[in-house]
Amino acid sequence: MNHSWALRVLLGACLMLTLATCLLPGCCKFLGLRKTELLSKELMPDDLHTQEVAYHNSIRLRLPFGSLKKKSRVTISSVSNAPRPDNATSDPTVYDFSVEGHTQFEEPVEIVLPFTPASTTKVGLGVDALTYDESAREWKPMPFAAHKEGNSVSIYTTHLSAFAMSARAGVALSPTMKIGSTPFPGSNEIMDAGTVEQIIRGDSAKAAQQGWAKSMEFFGISSNTGTFIEQAVLEIPGLKSLNGVATKLGVAFGFLQLAIDLASGNTQAASINAAKNLGYSSVALWGSQALQIGSVAVFIFDYTLTKVGETAWEGRTDLYQRAYALYYKEHPRKGSDWSKIVLGVIDSAKSADDVHKGIDSALQSYVTAFWENELVVAEYLERVKKNAQTGGGGLNEKMKAEISAAYRAEIMHLLQETVFPRIPIIIANRYRQNVSQLLGELRAGLDASTTIEVIVKSKDRERSVKNIDVQILVNQEPNRWHGVTDKDGRWSMPCTTLGYLSYGAPKKVKVTVPAENGKDAQSVEADLAYTPGKTTVVVELDGSGVFVGTIEDAQVVPGGDYPVKISGPVTITVASDGKATMDFSLTAKESVGKGTGVTDISSSGKLTGSLVGDDFKASGTVTSTYVSKFKLPRGVNLPPGTGSGTHSAAITATGKRVGNTIRGTLQGAQGKAVRFQATQSNQSP
Repeated sequence: MNHSWALRVLLGACLMLTLATCLLPGCCKFLGLRKTELLSKELMPDDLHTQEVAYHNSIRLRLPFGSLKKKSRVTISSVSNAPRPDNATSDPTVYDFSVEGHTQFEEPVEIVLPFTPASTTKVGLGVDALTYDESAREWKPMPFAAHKEGNSVSIYTTHLSAFAMSARAGVALSPTMKIGSTPFPGSNEIMDAGTVEQIIRGDSAKAAQQGWAKSMEFFGISSNTGTFIEQAVLEIPGLKSLNGVATKLGVAFGFLQLAIDLASGNTQAASINAAKNLGYSSVALWGSQALQIGSVAVFIFDYTLTKVGETAWEGRTDLYQRAYALYYKEHPRKGSDWSKIVLGVIDSAKSADDVHKGIDSALQSYVTAFWENELVVAEYLERVKKNAQTGGGGLNEKMKAEISAAYRAEIMHLLQETVFPRIPIIIANRYRQNVSQLLGELRAGLDASTTIEVIVKSKDRERSVKNIDVQILVNQEPNRWHGVTDKDGRWSMPCTTLGYLSYGAPKKVKVTVPAENGKDAQSVEADLAYTPGKTTVVVELDGSGVFVGTIEDAQVVPGGDYPVKISGPVTITVASDGKATMDFSLTAKESVGKGTGVTDISSSGKLTGSLVGDDFKASGTVTSTYVSKFKLPRGVNLPPGTGSGTHSAAITATGKRVGNTIRGTLQGAQGKAVRFQATQSNQSP
């Protein structure tokens, strides 16, 4: 056997198999990302300053102080053959970022990517920041913030991998349309200061309106459709909770705008003063959101914008100062530690005073820690004496205070340059996350799937319920809401809540029955009451018609000479949608005292209601006229008004349809129920 020939055949077969596999849809994306190194740079740990690595001044990785635990190589690479995100308009430009020895970071690092949106798109709208999960082989959304100049964005992440910006495709109209993934609120200009102030002062209607309007912008849904959706959900019991989410979003958008303005450093922004002046009424209305924003505003004004002067720390050379300096050199507090402390103060503050007290207390506690233990002071004093030329004189409280105050001023200066500017950005990102969660909640409600099932019924066993035309009455693309019934008279279609609302929230179903077996063609409409998950519409082909009958009853009246006979005609008219009207009249004669008193009664009424399935219900008013005649002894007269009169009262009717007859009772507020029955006639309703 020729082994080399066999090997070539085997290799050829493997090659063909590989090519065939790659030609299968979606298979090639699993072969892994191809990365081309653009830049590699070595960095040393820095606990006080943000470090940056940039490629061509447009692609950047910013590492906050304390991010690196050891000397590390930072690499930026371009990525090819990444799959297109599901809802993207085109293939994105992808970059990979890595830091040697670091797979996870305590604080988010910042990635800056160039991105220029379409001229018709507001900055930060209609775009996604994405990271590619190679193990799951899918793109995942990331928090980001668009830069005001509109040509770049910042992505915030605690891990590094491949990242890209992608323009979102619009939501195409269809019954099953979905928003898909939750957009991240990366825009910096969401709401004007006047609207923000209206909302934080307690205008919940404005909050709901803005919640819907801004959400629709981020979802990529037209404002006209969004306005209709806002109005429609209030009329559908199963969707009213979505309006509550929209109201929360309106408030969250308002506070997010305040947080963005606070983080921007623009001290002239109207919303900054609004944030600083948030009062107890706003806190009572909106709780922790108002409290935190107010605390951040106070923090910025009092600790970030008010700069401390340069200190004389470096000029002090006495012995105690050098012992103090050695202690803090060996026990430094990292910038990330200060960041956590300040955030903790802001999170727990109940008032502006709490912000001052908390930060001042943390600073003072840190700079005086050295003096709290005499053994520690003695140890460090002994260590610096070994190299000292002269002593520092006797230690006293004034000297302690001066040394601590000088170091505190130095720390404050350093914090104002490095740590404090990051606090408002961290808070703003928190608010973006909060808004994103609420957007996700609203998106889930709108994307919820529902099955609309129409069931056509007939009591006529000879009538077929198969192949009956069913149309949900919409104004556009009616063919997408149309079908025919199966042998059991059933037809169903899937939709989403968003799809249902986007087609005008239809409320009627029309079925058309062809002529057969000597019966005329028939069209019947029924109400569609949308319920998320499952909506069922029952159409009764035999439900409409005119039912004619009588009221026949006899009742015993206390003191009466004989049972009172009650009788009269009744007509029930049922429309094709199940709505019904009931008209009746009746007469009765009541005798007491062996004919001493006789009352003739005539009544008429009109009721409205419905026949749903076999259940008939109606309510209305009955008007009764009575004339009484009395045989009285000579000289005895009746009081005025006792001989005749007219009065009206509420009345209800309930009944059951059995076959082609409705049987039931009429019941007023007083007295006993009166029986009736009506049988379907050949009249048209």
